[in-house]
Amino acid sequence: MIINARQHDLGGLIIRRVLPFAKGTGEGDVQVRRHVGPFVFLDHIGPIETEQPMFVSEHPHIGLATATYLFEGEILHKDSLGTEQVIRERELNLMTAGEWITHIEQGLTNEVHGLQFWIALPLEEEECAPKFQHCEGLELPMWTVARDVVGQVLLGEFRDHKSKAEFPSRALFAVIDSASSHVHRITLELNERETGLYVCEGSATIEPHGHFLPGQLLVLDQAEGEKSVVEVELAPGARLAIFGGDPLDAPRHMKWNYVASDKELIERAEAKWAEHQR
Repeated sequence: MIINARQHDLGGLIIRRVLPFAKGTGEGDVQVRRHVGPFVFLDHIGPIETEQPMFVSEHPHIGLATATYLFEGEILHKDSLGTEQVIRERELNLMTAGEWITHIEQGLTNEVHGLQFWIALPLEEEECAPKFQHCEGLELPMWTVARDVVGQVLLGEFRDHKSKAEFPSRALFAVIDSASSHVHRITLELNERETGLYVCEGSATIEPHGHFLPGQLLVLDQAEGEKSVVEVELAPGARLAIFGGDPLDAPRHMKWNYVASDKELIERAEAKWAEHQR
């Protein structure tokens, strides 16, 4: 399945929303892809330059973890646990909402470029106590893929490199970044049941699926225990995000900033937020 990101205006902040996805074909059918593995939401922020740094006011979450990764810029994260953490290029903020958390995101630079995922927590953890992790440097291993092409694993394990970020179910998030002025051909072995290959910048040809531009996502599914190998031709300056994992352990409801297996959990969160605002 191929998904084209849609542009959204979040109060003056223009982003590209990739997941969840639903589109009519014009023939009465609807294409739907609500998640890739446990990843239920993906916003591609930028690359943008604004007159004033971005600001996302306080808002709540339940039932998920947010994974924020930057290619460029700086953002200050504040949450109801008392966390204050600046995230910079090639760093990861992983906020586990569990039963309830609120947070603020304040840009510290006019330029920003990055990705933010929402990852559904497994059923036994969706009402866990909230927590926050910040990972950088050796906690997020990098390796040389080819000359002037590097890989970095942010979550899970890829090519024998393992992130120090902790998540309670199988989930992979990695980035391949080419600073080369030349085209490079690389081989990717994919072990996840559900995998997304998302072009963040530049372009990539993924055989035999075609040529992909920024804002395009290729979703690949395979049977349990199977592995697949894809050949990728990276254009100069290409950036490719790889993410996925096992299918969700149960259907999820999504409403505003809430993800839950039971609508009653969302209703309780709505009431709690209404009381919080009074």
